[in-house]
Amino acid sequence: MVTPDRRGQAHTLEAIAAGILLLSSVAFALQVTAVTPLTGSTSNQRIEDHQATVAEDVLATQAANGTLRAGLLYWNDSKRQWHGAPWDGYHDGAPDDTALGRA
Repeated sequence: MVTPDRRGQAHTLEAIAAGILLLSSVAFALQVTAVTPLTGSTSNQRIEDHQATVAEDVLATQAANGTLRAGLLYWNDSKRQWHGAPWDGYHDGAPDDTALGRA
């Protein structure tokens, strides 16, 4: 008499359970991971590099024009702010009445 082999069904059920467990863990990991604008990426690094280049170019242009010195001397070291600038907790840049501030 031939007895039916039920090991194939057990292996199939085990494979389905393992697949569900694997997909569930991947879905959970994707839900837990937060992607924010501050997350390191190549585009973020590219933006930072571009901003650094722009700042270097502005300073180099001002130095070549001879207006960098006047803009930097506009800094009030005792008050730790630009002359005539209101202190709001941030140094937003040189005032607009200097060539450095306009640049």
